[in-house]
Amino acid sequence: MKEVSEDLYQLAQSLTPAEAGYFVTYLKRFKLSHTAAYLAVFTLMRQQHTYNENELKAAAQSAEVVKKFSFHKSVILDYLLASLISYYRDSSLETTLYRLLESAAILSQKHLHRAALKMINKAEQLALQYEKHAILLEIYEYERRLLKQTSTQNIEQAFEENRTKRAACIQKLENAGCYAAINDKVFILYRELNVAKTPDNQNKLGQLMKSPLLKNEKQALSFDARLKYFEIHALSHQLKAEYKKAATCREHMFTLWENHPHMIPEMPVRYRTDLSSLLSLRSAVGNWTDFEPLLQRLQKLRGATSEETAATFREVLYLRQIYYLNNNKLKEALALLPEIEKGLEQYESLIGTARLFNFYFNNCITCFLCGKYDAALHWSQHLAKPGKHKNIRNDLREFARILELIIYYQTGKHDTAQQHLRNTRDRLNYSNTLFEFEQIVLQHIKALLILTKDKKQEQKQLTLFSKELEQLNSRTADSKLLGLEEIIFWLKQKI
Repeated sequence: MKEVSEDLYQLAQSLTPAEAGYFVTYLKRFKLSHTAAYLAVFTLMRQQHTYNENELKAAAQSAEVVKKFSFHKSVILDYLLASLISYYRDSSLETTLYRLLESAAILSQKHLHRAALKMINKAEQLALQYEKHAILLEIYEYERRLLKQTSTQNIEQAFEENRTKRAACIQKLENAGCYAAINDKVFILYRELNVAKTPDNQNKLGQLMKSPLLKNEKQALSFDARLKYFEIHALSHQLKAEYKKAATCREHMFTLWENHPHMIPEMPVRYRTDLSSLLSLRSAVGNWTDFEPLLQRLQKLRGATSEETAATFREVLYLRQIYYLNNNKLKEALALLPEIEKGLEQYESLIGTARLFNFYFNNCITCFLCGKYDAALHWSQHLAKPGKHKNIRNDLREFARILELIIYYQTGKHDTAQQHLRNTRDRLNYSNTLFEFEQIVLQHIKALLILTKDKKQEQKQLTLFSKELEQLNSRTADSKLLGLEEIIFWLKQKI
């Protein structure tokens, strides 16, 4: 668990100006003996670019606070969390529902049971609209207890309806939970592999996809379950490199959101993620229909917190970058790099490893296609030597080694290229990832390294290299191979 100091610092850094201002007003209400010291520490903490406890102790100007600084930081954290709960009380749907339940409880205590049931009914309708099934169970329990206090004529029927509603609610919760379990397992496979190339990984995926819940959409009993149903299929198709089918599944998810617009403000982060995933897949299959308007819609979802600002960066700039790369706007892509580098430095901890590696890959490709080979090598090494992120995107690491080999050849570092060629072949053989694409590249680079002093023969070899990759590209059009088109582009520039 993180130390309180880190938790408090990160929370203070994440606040919007409105949230921070509310906390100051909130804290002053309590007239604590150390209010001034707490506010001084909080204010400086908001201004710090990196956490510095000695500066904070000096700002407190209180020997007692400094002596037990860890304790007083925990006090500030408690009050800060309480202020945020108070700040968001009126805007939370859950708070509204629980307030209706509390109102029903008070009315019941006053023996106004029918009025209490009206409150329960209001809460039920609101919870049903937003599919808050966990809270619905509590609502139905309140209703059951209230029915005992009323003199309803058809009391037996009322109890039976209550039991039926409770059973349906439990079924939907369990149904959504089953989809969540499958979704998590498929997501983990996708995060680790991106494409399931080996028979073992394909078998793992196949076993997951045999679930009866995945036969048709009707098996999903709620909005949440239907989203997961289509997301599972989308990730499955992506793992099989069936990007058009994956995009179709994401289109179904987008249609679901469009048909339930009231759910968007209730789940904005999830909507943002789904819209971003849709645009990513559209770009992967070359579908740029309404791309810019949807990208603008995504950008408008930005918020004021650090996390929301980071989300805007990791999604909008990433999509804009691949839009430029896929539409031959290399100058624009290269011009975007300084802003991306700044964002990576500022938001790295908030980006997520998978997207971070996608940025590394796109940065590498941008520099490679623009002839900035030293910069391309810099970014490829981020991919080939991922440090602690060893289970993320094996395909990116494999391609990084292939690209480094090409860069060494391109820049005339032929001795290094020869050594790298042997190491790369050994690594790919060891990991059982020496597929047709990799074999073609290694074969031709090996031949090119021998022909470097014979320009005429080198050109013939480059032409043959390009022809074989183009033939491969035509055969695998429906399952786009990572880096294939980029190497073809590089070859055409050389021929």
